[in-house]
Amino acid sequence: MNIKPPEDELDLAAEEFEETYKAFEKAAKNLMAIMDSIDKQSHQELRAPGIDGYETYKRIIELHPGQKAIITSGFSETKRVKKAQKLGVGAYVKKPFLLEKIGVAVRDELDK
Repeated sequence: MNIKPPEDELDLAAEEFEETYKAFEKAAKNLMAIMDSIDKQSHQELRAPGIDGYETYKRIIELHPGQKAIITSGFSETKRVKKAQKLGVGAYVKKPFLLEKIGVAVRDELDK
């Protein structure tokens, strides 16, 4: 038995697929731009001056509870990293990292 969905459902599915693909492509380009920027500024941290990532995240969740985040560092995982993860930070990714590894960490965090 060969059941074919109505033509309008096929058109809608094709449109949704195209929109999803475009959104994914845009997100991938944005991630690549971020990674390129991080690579160019490899010694700059995305944190407030004078405080570490734990304190930065603590302040962020005061303003935006449930904010998703991951941690990257060239140093070994510390007690402060574990403390931040107890607050809700996701994966710890050690530098240097491959784009695939950071991409998986970001995707996993977004999927939570």
